[in-house]
Amino acid sequence: MLRLKLNSTSEDSSSIPLTSEYPLAVRSFEEVIFEIIIGCVLCLLGVTGNGLVCYVIHRSRYTKSSMYFFMAQLAVADILVSSISIPLTLVSTYPRPLLLLQGDIPCKMVRFLQYLLPPASVNILTATAVDRFLLICYPLKFLYRTKVKFLAIFCWVSAVITAMPVLYLVNSRPVTLNNEVYKFCAIKETSSFPKLGSTYLTVRGILAFLFPLLIIVLLYYNILKTVWRKNTIKSRKRRNVIKSLGLVVCAFFVSWAPFSVISKYSILVEKRYDTISRAELITFWIGLSASAYNPVIYAFYNKNFRDAFRDVFLRRKERRKTPVTFNPNVKAMKEVVEGTIPDLKSGAPILLKHVRVA
Repeated sequence: MLRLKLNSTSEDSSSIPLTSEYPLAVRSFEEVIFEIIIGCVLCLLGVTGNGLVCYVIHRSRYTKSSMYFFMAQLAVADILVSSISIPLTLVSTYPRPLLLLQGDIPCKMVRFLQYLLPPASVNILTATAVDRFLLICYPLKFLYRTKVKFLAIFCWVSAVITAMPVLYLVNSRPVTLNNEVYKFCAIKETSSFPKLGSTYLTVRGILAFLFPLLIIVLLYYNILKTVWRKNTIKSRKRRNVIKSLGLVVCAFFVSWAPFSVISKYSILVEKRYDTISRAELITFWIGLSASAYNPVIYAFYNKNFRDAFRDVFLRRKERRKTPVTFNPNVKAMKEVVEGTIPDLKSGAPILLKHVRVA
C-alpha cells in the first residue's frame, strides 16, 4: 500500500481525508495500460452509442413523445461523461498528471465537471419517472411540451448548483510521491471547518443519489400497479417501455452504488492519504461505465426504439437502393378533369382542374 506525505501548507493539510476526490494508488505498467484500454473502450462505446440514440430520436417519426425527449437528454449527459469525465479521470489519476491540469483553475474545472454530470443523469431519470407517472396514473395532468422543456432545464441547472461548492472546496495540493513532488486536486479542510468537505460529500450523496432513488422507486411502483391492472393493447405496450426504463434506472444506480458506499465508508472511518485503496478507483470506473449501457438496453428491450432505428436507417437505405425504372413504350399522359362545385358561402361556381400523370 502506498504511503503519501503532503507538503506543509498554510492549512492543515494532514487532515484532508481520502474521499472520492483521490483514488490514488501506485499501479504497475500493466495496470495503467489496462485502465487506458478500458477507458478508451468506454469512451468509444459511450460516444458512439449515445450519439446514435440522439440521431435516431431526432430523425425518427416514432420518437416525438416527452419520454424520448428525456431519453435524448440522458444520452447527451452520457456523451459528456464519455467524452469528458472518462478522459479527465484517466489523466487526473495518473501518477504524473499533465501540466495542463496542475494549478487551481484546471483542478477546480476538472472536479466540477466530474461532479456535475452524474447528478444531471440522476435528475433526468427522475424527471422521466415523473413524466411517465403523470401520463399513466393521471393522464389529464400530463406535462405539456413547454413544461417538459422547463423540467429538462431544471435538471441541468440543479446539477450545476449541487456541483458549484466543488469550485470552493477543492484546490491543487502538493503531494510527495516516491521523493518527488506532484500536485493533485484535493478537498481543502481548514481549522475553522475541519469536516466541511466530508459534510458536503455526505449531503450531496443523499440529495443526488439516495433521495432521487427513493422518488424513482415510489413512482415506478405506482406506474406498475396502474399498468398491470389493465390488460389492453396499449397497457401491454407501456409495460415494455416501463421495463426498458426500469432497466436503465437499475443499471445506473447499481453501477454507482459500490462507489457511493465505499466513498461514504471512507468518510465515516476518516480514511487518510496513508491508507489509500484501489477499491474507490475500481468502483468509480464501474460507475462511469453506466454511460455505455443505455443504448444496449434500448436496442434489446425497447420495441419503439427498434422501430425508430429501422425507420431512420433500414427503410431509408431500402429507398435509396430501389431503382427508378422507365418504360420507353409507355408515354406520359396528362389528363385534365374539369368540373364545377358551388361555393359554400356565395353559391358561385368554382372551377376545378385535376392533373393526372400516368
